[in-house]
Amino acid sequence: MLSIEEKKAKRAAYDKQWVQDNKAKRAAYQKQYKLDNRERIRERDKKYKLDNREKILKKERQRYHENKEKEQKRCRQYARNNKKKRAQYYKQYSQDNKAKKSARQAKRRALKRKAILPSSCLKAIQLFYEERNQISNILGIQMHVDHKRPLSKGGAHHQDNLQVITWCENLSKGSSWDGVSGKGIDD
Repeated sequence: MLSIEEKKAKRAAYDKQWVQDNKAKRAAYQKQYKLDNRERIRERDKKYKLDNREKILKKERQRYHENKEKEQKRCRQYARNNKKKRAQYYKQYSQDNKAKKSARQAKRRALKRKAILPSSCLKAIQLFYEERNQISNILGIQMHVDHKRPLSKGGAHHQDNLQVITWCENLSKGSSWDGVSGKGIDD
């Protein structure tokens, strides 16, 4: 009579041999299963990622730090090998996300001047840029997102300090400010 360990070893050897003998059959079955259950698998993976977000991020960070030089080398190599592809992607992304790009550039300028307040809501600020794009497309007039109180005069990059105005109004206003309203001195 075989002991439990011997039975386990015999079963493991059998399973290993079966896997080797049926590699092609298993691969075909798995491929067909994935095709037949594409939506179900996608939903399962999405649910898993949502339920285990912190665990996944922690694991990814750990893997990155353990292989930092290798990852950086891989990224540099990919960038070198795919210059045209990346340039095309960034160009398309910029065209598709003009509001995000403009909001990001304005945020960068404001950070240089230390003009972002803790209460600044970057999503609300981005809405101004989206509104600007919509108005420009509807009216056919170039619109600008303007700081009522200019950054150069101590104004903040804050949703309460922004307005959408025409380009000629914004350029004529420049960095003038009357000290009270959102109007320039000459208005």
